[in-house]
Parts: sequence; structure tokens; C-alpha cells
Amino acid sequence: MTTHDMTVWTTPAMTVQEKQGDLRLLVNLPGVGLDDVELTAEQRVLTLQALRADRDNHGFRRELRLPEGHRTKDVTATLKDGVLVVLMPKGERKGSRRIEVKAA
Repeated sequence: MTTHDMTVWTTPAMTVQEKQGDLRLLVNLPGVGLDDVELTAEQRVLTLQALRADRDNHGFRRELRLPEGHRTKDVTATLKDGVLVVLMPKGERKGSRRIEVKAA
């Protein structure tokens, strides 16, 4: 999935919560299927891309700069009932990776 392949739709509602240094990101993605979400973490940037399954080539891309000290290797993500939940634990961050989004 690339940004060139999609027509942008309004950025979905997003909430960031912090508890004891760990971050929890909630993104409202109605009409988006599990295979239509791509989440990557590189250095201190979390990138989220999604395409809506119910519309041709409508999607969005959002990059979020993470606070210092969050581990990209331990980021997890689940998608259930149109809500993406991304958990980012506090700790030493190293490297970059693609994050598998799982059904909840």
C-alpha cells in the first residue's frame, strides 16, 4: 500500500492515552479491514496507513512522533469493531520494524 494509490479521506478520530509512561493509541477506523491497515515504527516515528474496504481507494496516512524512550520492538496492535488499539510500552527503543495488526 502506498500513499499514491489512495485518495485521502478525513483523518479518523484518534486518542492517545498515557499510563505509567506506556502509551495507548485508539484510532476509529470504521469500514477498514484487517488486511487494509499498515503500521510501521522507525526510530521515533509511528506510521499508520489504512484503506477503507467499502470505498475504492479512500485511505489515509498519519505519522506520529513518539516521545523519547518507547520500545518499537514491543509495539502491539489489534483491530476490533472498527477500533485500532496500539500499545507502546515505555523503555529503551531500538531499530525499526513493521507491526502486525491482529484481530482482537
